[in-house]
Amino acid sequence: MKTTRLELFEQVWVTPMTKLAKNFGCSDVGLRKACIKFEIPLPPQGHWQKLLYGKGFAKPEILRPKYNPEIEINPVAVKVAKEAHQRDKAIEEALEKSPEQKLKPLKDLTKLHPLTKNIYDLATGY
Repeated sequence: MKTTRLELFEQVWVTPMTKLAKNFGCSDVGLRKACIKFEIPLPPQGHWQKLLYGKGFAKPEILRPKYNPEIEINPVAVKVAKEAHQRDKAIEEALEKSPEQKLKPLKDLTKLHPLTKNIYDLATGY
């Protein structure tokens, strides 16, 4: 989904991040990171709760209003990154749980590939 910096600034102050993130197909944390990257001021914590009672915080002026690049938040890329992170985390957990999967130092270096043996010899001689 594409938007501009100024449009996102307006949306962030009208809709809570959790609901707005669903429109973009990403998490609220991912949307928050995009806002920080493009210097978009965010409502402080408690803003939406205070609005329920007619208070809330005043919307600040955006710095550098002429800087208005197009921002693309790609839900497919977000999903792929999230899946990769979950997969890496699962692998790390599995390696921690099974001690036989941990790397062990080599004791028998006689059956090395010739190129590996050359590198090993150079490294030990260094």
